[in-house]
Amino acid sequence: VCSSDLYQELARRIGLKRMREAIQRLHYGNEQIGDDVTTFWLRGPLAISAVEQIRFLSGLAHQSLPFPRRAQRLVGEITQLDSGPGWSLHAKTGWQNGPGAGVGWWVGWVQRGDQITPFALNIDMGGPAEASKREPLGRRSLQALGILPGGGALLAAFAAKGVAYLKGDWTRQDPAVTAFLRAHGRDGGPLYVYYPQIGRAHV
Repeated sequence: VCSSDLYQELARRIGLKRMREAIQRLHYGNEQIGDDVTTFWLRGPLAISAVEQIRFLSGLAHQSLPFPRRAQRLVGEITQLDSGPGWSLHAKTGWQNGPGAGVGWWVGWVQRGDQITPFALNIDMGGPAEASKREPLGRRSLQALGILPGGGALLAAFAAKGVAYLKGDWTRQDPAVTAFLRAHGRDGGPLYVYYPQIGRAHV
């Protein structure tokens, strides 16, 4: 889920006064949003460190922020990217000054049983060609640290059984991917579809 236009429209509806109050209530970063409610997180003056992000994400994952727990739970559901037996990955990309040179983010948390591990990756990005590096780099880092289960065994099993693994990236708003999602009754991901040699597809 990624659409600056959508977030900017939501920010307009919230309004500058309510947005400033919410940012200050969260103690989010430097708590500065300036006079433009539609660009403060893209162009500044809002700024936040990776450590501050992790503190915020920990509160969100534990549903302990000063907002309704239901709203925090729904954010967790919306941001779930992947899951498996006993674990789930929740994450969101970000891009300060995008699509120009700036700081790229991949932030979220991994939950394994009752253990929640928040994370925040930021990298220097020179332009759109580097946008796709954030999630793979973050996943490999989490796997190297033993926080996120590795995908090597699963892919090896697919290869042994002759299963082709294909991944569509809807963050680029590809019309073909959008049509595929809607054909399966979805407006966003994640969506997993298995096509057997005989019979219909399984969602």
